[in-house]
Amino acid sequence: MTFFAKNLLDFIEPETCNLNIGHRLKVTSRLTRRPELQFVSVLELLIVCILMVGRPVVLAQQPGELLTNAVDVISLPAEKASDSIKVSVTGVVTAADPALMGRFFVQDGTGGVFVDNVNGRRPEAGELVEVSGITYIGAYAPTITAPLVRTIGTAPLPPAKPVSVEQLMSGAEDSQRIEISGVVRDAGVDGSRLAIDLVAGGYRFRAYVIVPAGFQLQKLIGSQVLIRGTAAEAHNRSLRQLIIVQVYIPTLTDLMVEKPELANPFDKPLIPLNKLAQFRRDNSLAQRVHVRGVITLQKPGEYVFLQDASGGLQVQNRQLAIFSPGEVVEAVGFPSFENYLPVLQDATFRKAQELQVPVKPKPASIEELQNGLHHAEYVSLIGKLIERTVKQGSRAKIAGSDTPPFWSCKAPILRLQPKLMICRVGRCWERFRLVVLWK
Repeated sequence: MTFFAKNLLDFIEPETCNLNIGHRLKVTSRLTRRPELQFVSVLELLIVCILMVGRPVVLAQQPGELLTNAVDVISLPAEKASDSIKVSVTGVVTAADPALMGRFFVQDGTGGVFVDNVNGRRPEAGELVEVSGITYIGAYAPTITAPLVRTIGTAPLPPAKPVSVEQLMSGAEDSQRIEISGVVRDAGVDGSRLAIDLVAGGYRFRAYVIVPAGFQLQKLIGSQVLIRGTAAEAHNRSLRQLIIVQVYIPTLTDLMVEKPELANPFDKPLIPLNKLAQFRRDNSLAQRVHVRGVITLQKPGEYVFLQDASGGLQVQNRQLAIFSPGEVVEAVGFPSFENYLPVLQDATFRKAQELQVPVKPKPASIEELQNGLHHAEYVSLIGKLIERTVKQGSRAKIAGSDTPPFWSCKAPILRLQPKLMICRVGRCWERFRLVVLWK
């Protein structure tokens, strides 16, 4: 009777006799409460399935099949992981971030796997645990679900596997303890943990680590660091697709500064804005540069446009400080490129000593813009009015030119004539596509 009852919980018959996990748990509970009915209940269900389908019951899991290695779980094909195969893995907890709400990663001698212990006790990294549960398809890679977690003791964390950034970004190292170097581009406190944005080989990823109160995070920005942690990801659950890569660092000892930023970047020589993408012997995308300019436009927390005598520049930043057009500021950040044009990323600002100056647009033509001139500059354009749509006060959509190609923009109306409109528009920063913004 025990043999039949055990197999009953393992079979999956396509269509009619496809029992889900919840049904199996109900059957288990009923048989446990009424031992004298075990044989009758099993026999009844088997007969019904055979009569209705007309063929023997198909076993999705062989009698007594049990996965005891983490690598066997995470290596399962999706359709096999959905079969709820029994698992019993003993390993070391490598990451249990508070944001995971009890979920954690465990790794044995064969590899690592994610344990969906949602709302359960959150173990600490370094705990030696025995995890019993069943396999599940997971939102990205196969996982262990419905776990019973038993703490055995403590153990050293497994050695971290050095990986390339390409291997990390592919998602193939999901749930594994890895080691990788990168330059810290940004850092911020998220509750009790530090969120670090790193760049390596042109790829960007985020790492998390618990830090004590008062941790001097600004000292990390611009430094090259070596991190050891468990690779994870953010995903599209419905499609089971990777979106971004994350790394959970268990302790601060797994965050090591290999090469600190040698000097305060605000002490570096100023670079004219239009020289950012030009040749310099000391050019490096991994080092911050120092610029200064007049604010012409700002979207707090996203970008600021600066202008000096040489030209304009889009400066991307997350600071929420609000500046007024005409204020003179200094910025330090990492040079980069977007849409084949230079930008300054992950910037930090400070106000300069110069007084606020009036911001005046520079006259420009559509031909000059299409030739890549006036990048990120505050300009004014002249065109024929062929359409006027007033929204939110005196704003209008205009389009036109004396000769093709035609162009369009949105801008505040300054002066409207019968066939000519002079408009003061924003900053153009994409080549071959006129993009303008108003204040």
